[in-house]
Amino acid sequence: MADGEPRSVEEIATKAGVDSRYLKELLSANAANEYVNYDAESERFYLSPEQIAVFATEESPANMHGLLQIIVAQYAEHETAVDVFRSVRVDPGVTSIHASSVVLIVSFVLGTLQIW
Repeated sequence: MADGEPRSVEEIATKAGVDSRYLKELLSANAANEYVNYDAESERFYLSPEQIAVFATEESPANMHGLLQIIVAQYAEHETAVDVFRSVRVDPGVTSIHASSVVLIVSFVLGTLQIW
């Protein structure tokens, strides 16, 4: 899809090696949220130049892959980071807390203090 050419679900599924039924559901949900485009007349999905820059071109300054990875990692470790901040102690079984979790919590605390 990175070339912007409209393709059917079957074409994309074959190239990606995934089940077309699940891919159609995924692409349809993303089209409903305008992350991809859908042409109902041809029943094909495609990316606009802006979507290509954000989602499909790693060297683009607009690429969001890194941010999305940080968000996923933050949610995966959120509870551990909150526990550390609440207890002011580190559980010996915990080897690390993702930096994004710490930054998010500190930002939240500082933002809360500023609001109040």
